[in-house]
Amino acid sequence: MATGPRSLNNTLEGIYFSKKDADVTFIVHGNEIKAHKFILVNRSPVFKAMLEGPMAPEDQRHLINDPKVNPDEFDDFLYFLYTDRLNILKDEFKGMIHLGHFYQVPFLIEKCTDKIFSFFQTAEDAFEVAEIGREYLPETTELLEKCLQHLYNNYLDEQTTFSYWAPDGRRKWISTGLVIELIKKSPQDGRNNEDIMLKNVIEWCKDVHIQENNEQQPTIENVQAKMAPLMQYFHLSKFTPLTLATTFQVYKLISDEQLSRLLSEQTIQIFANNSTIGTGVNDRGGRGDGYGYGDYRDRLPPARRIGRGRGGGFAGAPIPDDDWDW
Repeated sequence: MATGPRSLNNTLEGIYFSKKDADVTFIVHGNEIKAHKFILVNRSPVFKAMLEGPMAPEDQRHLINDPKVNPDEFDDFLYFLYTDRLNILKDEFKGMIHLGHFYQVPFLIEKCTDKIFSFFQTAEDAFEVAEIGREYLPETTELLEKCLQHLYNNYLDEQTTFSYWAPDGRRKWISTGLVIELIKKSPQDGRNNEDIMLKNVIEWCKDVHIQENNEQQPTIENVQAKMAPLMQYFHLSKFTPLTLATTFQVYKLISDEQLSRLLSEQTIQIFANNSTIGTGVNDRGGRGDGYGYGDYRDRLPPARRIGRGRGGGFAGAPIPDDDWDW
């Protein structure tokens, strides 16, 4: 019985599943997967060199022993090359990014990046995918940026732990490189992000030390040493005076001279923010005393707004009404 016309994607999907006239065989960790050369060489420059180059075997049987992918992931990768369709689970994500990187298929990485938010349920999920983004830079720049933004918007608070669960079930602390990315790109939107980030990074330093030193608790000096190369990435002017006077002082994160200067600058800034500098009419309607309060005579009832007489009194000033609240 005749059928109507099919879309190109559906036609190629049918070719992928039927394997009719397949002329390439991949042996992926002992599993044979057949494919069509004309599809692969037009989707990947690496496949083009592998299948048509001078080193291509005559029987077109190729061993794939890459430890970073399994047969199912490789099969899903071939399916994508035929159809542009990507149906993967979270535990297949890294394998697909790896294949897109190795075989130079940037469109696959773009499609994977579009799916990441469906994988995010916790901060650990975002940290895990962010580490994948760091591993395959620069192709995964957008992937890493989206992970960082998701973390900033949803998870980074004082209770956040910089870790995730590895595929083998062990807790894994994020890399120093990812910590630096988090510090460098932390939003400067006035929400005390630097203070929160510093607290999280110090806790990360402690956790990593414990893991690397057989559960031994870190000393202040241990934390100071691990924080030293990271301090250059913080925006020091964004820290609150309380953090500078406590956390910075305890862990000796910067020199005493630098700390003193920052505290002085913060004090001056707070004073400036809470005062109306200069003279002239101020927001209280008075003439201005330089501190935002106006002339004290402007706060008197009209009957007492009379010029000063000798001896500092108010010449001819009547007794105030008893009902006026001094």
